Amino acid sequence: MTAAGYLEYDSAADAYALPEEHAFLLASEGTDHFMGGLFYVEPVVLGAAPKVADCFRTGGGVRFEDFGPECVDLHGTQAHGSVASRSRLRQG
Repeated sequence: MTAAGYLEYDSAADAYALPEEHAFLLASEGTDHFMGGLFYVEPVVLGAAPKVADCFRTGGGVRFEDFGPECVDLHGTQAHGSVASRSRLRQG
């Protein structure tokens, strides 16, 4: 994670830190820009990837149910700040 630039390492303090621009998206739960919950979606999407790729070759589509029960459980959660987004839409 450090080599990729996701974390910063302070060798003097032997400590890791999340850069501010990453914390803005990953550690701001409850906001409309929170993206930390999307890490829960990754395994679900990758599990359906072969079906999606097949649809590109043969046509058609992938039903929501084909993504599995985990996707249904995640739908409607705060995985991507949806609560804050819905609140903002109601106000506008």
